[in-house]
Amino acid sequence: MGAKRVQFGKDPSKRADFFVEIAGEEPVRVLQVTDTQIINSKGCRYEGRLSAEEMKKWAPENVGVRMTRYLDEAVGKAKPDLIVHTGDFVYGEFDDSGEMLALHIALMEKYGVPWTLALGNHERESKIGERGIADALQAAPHCLFRAGDTEGCGNFTVLVRRGGKDIAVLYVLDSGYWTEEKPHGIFPRQREWLERKARNFGGLPAFAFFHIPPAAIVTEAEKYGLSSDFRPFELSGKGTFGGWGEPVRPSMCVDRDGGLMELFRKIGVVGVFTGHFHKVNTSLLCGPVRVTVGYKTGEYDTHAKERLGGTLLTFPDEGEEGFAVRPVPVCFRED
Repeated sequence: MGAKRVQFGKDPSKRADFFVEIAGEEPVRVLQVTDTQIINSKGCRYEGRLSAEEMKKWAPENVGVRMTRYLDEAVGKAKPDLIVHTGDFVYGEFDDSGEMLALHIALMEKYGVPWTLALGNHERESKIGERGIADALQAAPHCLFRAGDTEGCGNFTVLVRRGGKDIAVLYVLDSGYWTEEKPHGIFPRQREWLERKARNFGGLPAFAFFHIPPAAIVTEAEKYGLSSDFRPFELSGKGTFGGWGEPVRPSMCVDRDGGLMELFRKIGVVGVFTGHFHKVNTSLLCGPVRVTVGYKTGEYDTHAKERLGGTLLTFPDEGEEGFAVRPVPVCFRED
């Protein structure tokens, strides 16, 4: 699945936190998966939180049917050099023991390729906390993760090399919680960190991965059919794909002031990859920056059954943007 041509680890040059080195001259293949959101009904904290049907459906023995087969199929189709998960790895409220976290890490490890995670809002509902999650991720041999020393948990860089040359940098960011006490956002210290780190990469094209989308995609989607009188709609056009299956307001997103997108343009970010909204699975050009809300990976929680799987980024690739984004659909009959 790409492992034979990939080397990875901590960046010896110390410009980035990690590096991924691809042998040969073929385009680099990065598979985005998102919102796997494993629920362990047997770990339910509160009596009555789930119905009898949900208790059965989300039992841990059903992970294979509800999620793993989608992940397996997406990886098998995409043959990635790197897998990036954009958050809600597990549903932490139902995983105070960390059992599902450990299970999911083992599932990712079996592919034998480097992988990384941008934390979502649901993982850290677990009583093991951010520190426990970070420790588990950092102990996994193929996982590139650094808790970091700025706002949030998990802001770091991955330098991508091909044939001995630097070709891109990936920024993995923590877009925050989803509570009144700890709101979502990419905050000032993170933005300062981004601008500082970008000086290390000399204008290399960059891609950013985080969980909650920027508000710019909502504004752009209004051109395709998003309105206050919401109806689901499909998107099409040059380099545009996917569907918009739930109402989303700018206040539900990060970067309501537009400053982050402006910073992305300044430091050379050409593509942004997010998740969070389970029935929004699309890719749109927002000015010079392409914003993608990836295909949800698996059946946990709400989803659009026709848009499950993963999303593939390839670069360098043909086209004026210099890279390509394509869905990796995975469809099974409903069980």
